[in-house]
Amino acid sequence: MHFGAGAALAEEPGKDHPLLSRMPNFVIVEYESNFNQMNIPLPDEKIQAMEGMRTSITYELKEGAQSPSELQVVRNVTQALGALGGKVVFEGTEHPETGGGRAATVKLNKNGREVWVVVSSYNNGSTYWLQILEIEGMKQEVAEGDLRQTLQQKGRVKVKVNFDTGKAVIRPESKAVLDEIAKMMADDPGLKLMIEGHTDNQGQPVANLKLSLARSEAVAEALIKRGVAVERLVVVGFG
Repeated sequence: MHFGAGAALAEEPGKDHPLLSRMPNFVIVEYESNFNQMNIPLPDEKIQAMEGMRTSITYELKEGAQSPSELQVVRNVTQALGALGGKVVFEGTEHPETGGGRAATVKLNKNGREVWVVVSSYNNGSTYWLQILEIEGMKQEVAEGDLRQTLQQKGRVKVKVNFDTGKAVIRPESKAVLDEIAKMMADDPGLKLMIEGHTDNQGQPVANLKLSLARSEAVAEALIKRGVAVERLVVVGFG
């Protein structure tokens, strides 16, 4: 993500994140905040994909203002987060996620919630990009009645079940949606389900295929523990 130096003053598309104030003489040129996946740079060119409430803010230097160095931008952010108890887990330039600039990854806990911050500085310090990920489960917006109605109308329904990264271990925040599915199955004894597992696009295809199947099996096992008969469930993995 690159922009030219010299941003004009205009109405900004978003606001600073409560965790961090902006560098002096910078304006917001791009803003997005929603539940999403975020690629987190780690040492040895590794990338960890995680999900949560992701806020993405791109700042650009005001026209005519003196530009800080890329190192200065990154240091300002990491020191500010360090004062809040943050720990730098990666900093450097040689990483697929830096895009040729300097980047740093900081992990911290805020109000009992795990937070990851990635700062990337480009264009000799005239542009920098903040990504802030607050780890949380996506709010399941489909109620049990809606699940049944969607299945009847479309023959399939997509629900969000969260897992530990790279594992088939269901996270606690997914208990509610599993309870809803089990209730739907109990209310409709003739209903059978095919559980389709998926992963993100990180890692090797063969490993992802195996993981997606294991996640489907974990969901089936959770439903069986909730009283759903095993013969009413079929599991598949799509990688």
